[in-house]
Amino acid sequence: MIHAATTSVDSAKHDNNFGIQHTTFRPCRNWVLEGIKRGLVSHDEARVGSSGVPEVQLELDHAVPKVQLEVPRNKVLILKVPRYMRKPPHQFTPIEWRLGLHNRETTSAAEHLKTSIREAFGLANEAPWNDFCDDVVDHNYLVSLLRLYGLDHPPNPFNKVEVKSSLVLDAIVLIVCLAQPPRDELGGRPGYIFINPALRSILDRPLVRLRLRAMQLDIFLVENQIPLALLKKAAKNLIDLPMTPSAPVDGPFREIALLHRVLLTAINLVWPFTGGSERQQFEQYFRSTYPKDKLADTLGNCAHILDCVYHVLCGPTSFSKRAYVQDIVHIQCATDLKAAGIQIKAVAGPLEKLSFEHRCLCVPAITISQITEALFRNLAVHEDMNLEKSFCEFSAYLQLMKNLISGPEDVKLLVNCGVIVNFLGNEAEVCEAWNRLTRDLWFGGQSQSIHLIAEAINQHCNSRKTEFYETFCSRPWYVISIFAATLITLGTCIQTYVAVIGSDRMGPHFPPR
Repeated sequence: MIHAATTSVDSAKHDNNFGIQHTTFRPCRNWVLEGIKRGLVSHDEARVGSSGVPEVQLELDHAVPKVQLEVPRNKVLILKVPRYMRKPPHQFTPIEWRLGLHNRETTSAAEHLKTSIREAFGLANEAPWNDFCDDVVDHNYLVSLLRLYGLDHPPNPFNKVEVKSSLVLDAIVLIVCLAQPPRDELGGRPGYIFINPALRSILDRPLVRLRLRAMQLDIFLVENQIPLALLKKAAKNLIDLPMTPSAPVDGPFREIALLHRVLLTAINLVWPFTGGSERQQFEQYFRSTYPKDKLADTLGNCAHILDCVYHVLCGPTSFSKRAYVQDIVHIQCATDLKAAGIQIKAVAGPLEKLSFEHRCLCVPAITISQITEALFRNLAVHEDMNLEKSFCEFSAYLQLMKNLISGPEDVKLLVNCGVIVNFLGNEAEVCEAWNRLTRDLWFGGQSQSIHLIAEAINQHCNSRKTEFYETFCSRPWYVISIFAATLITLGTCIQTYVAVIGSDRMGPHFPPR
C-alpha cells in the first residue's frame, strides 16, 4: 500500500550487477486516521495529535520512508484528505464543481446552475423540494451519510436539513450531467435521456458546456464524492417525477439502466488505458464486462464514482482480495530492459492485463494528459485511506511505471512501443509529471501478481545468457563486426588449407609405369 507516516526499514539489499533493490517495511499503528475514522480525533486535532506529537514529525524529509497504515478498513469513507497527504493541495481541490460536504460553497456559478437544474424538474418551491429530499434520504440514512463523511460527531457545521438538501441536489446534478452529456462529448452523440425542454435549454448554453467540462476532473477527487447508493435512490425518485419525461436508452428506463449510463459516461471521461485514440473500444469493453443486469453484483457494490473508477482500472478480479507482499522488488528502466533482450509490448485493457512471459513485458497502453497526474494521485490516496492492504494493485502499478521511466529516453522508447500516448508534449514533460506523481507517495508493499512479474524480469536480467546478449548483441554494429570477423577468419583458414595442404604440389608423386 501507499503509506503516509514515518517508517523503519528492516532490510535493503542491492544487486551488484543491475542495482536491483529489495526493501522490506515494518508496519506500525497509524493513530491519526484511526482516530478520525472512529470519531475520536477531529481533523483540527489531528494536526497535533492526541498523543501530543506535532504534525511536523509526520512531514519528515523525503529521504525518510513512510510507514504502513494499520487502519481498520471495513468500510469506504469519504473523509477530508489530511494535510500531510495533500501534496500538492490543488490536485485535491475542486476547480468548479464542489460536491459532498467537505468543500461547500453557496455563491459560485456552479451552485446557481445546480439551482437551475432543480427548478427545471419543477422543484423550485420549498415544499415539493423538501418532500422529494425526504423520499430520497430518510432519518436513518441521513445518520449513515453523516457517518460516511466523518461528520457524525460535533462540531458539525451543517444542520440536517442543509445536509439532506445539499447531497440530494448534488446527486441530481451528477445524474443529469452524466446521463445526458452535451452533444460535443463522447464522439458527438446527442446522448439526451431527459427530454425536458427547460433542462435541455439549460444544458445547451455555451457557458454551461464550458462549466460541464470542468466536471471531468472534479467528480474524481477523493473528497468530492457522492455515495453510489444515494445516486441510485435519487435516480429512482427522479424518474417518478411528473416533470421528467424520458426517452429510453439501452432498454427499459429504470434506475439501474440510468445508473449504468452514468457510470459509463463518468469512467469514459477519464479512462486512460485506451490502447489508441478510439474511446468506443472502452464502451464495448464496459458493456460486455459490466452489463446492466449484473451491475448490482459488480460496480453496484462500490462506494462512489471514484471507487468504481478504481475497480474498473484494476479489472474485474479487483473485487476479490489479492495476495499482498511486503517485499518490494524493483526493476530496471525501459532502455535497460531492451538492452537485456526484453521486448516491451502495449496491450489494451485494465491493469490485470499486465504480464511477462517469453521475454515480453506486456503493459496496458496509457494516455497521459493534463488530468492524468491528479486522477492517479486521488486514486492512490483512495486506495491508501479506504481499502485493505490486499488492494494494492494500483500503487504497485505506479511503482512499476516509476521504475520503467527514469529519463526522457525511456519515455521515447515507451511511446514508440505504444505503451504511452503522450498528450503533454515532449518526453521530458512526461518524465517530470510521473516523478511528481510518485514523489510524495510511499510504497510499502506490492500485489503478488506484479511482485512475481518483477522477480521474473530480474531473474532474466541476471542470467548468463542476458550478460552475453548485453555484451555482444545489444548494439547492431557489434553483431556486424563479430559476423565479419568470423567470416574473415573462416575464409583465411580455408585459404590456408587449400594453399598448403590441398595443393597438388604438396601431395605424393609416383613415376608412371
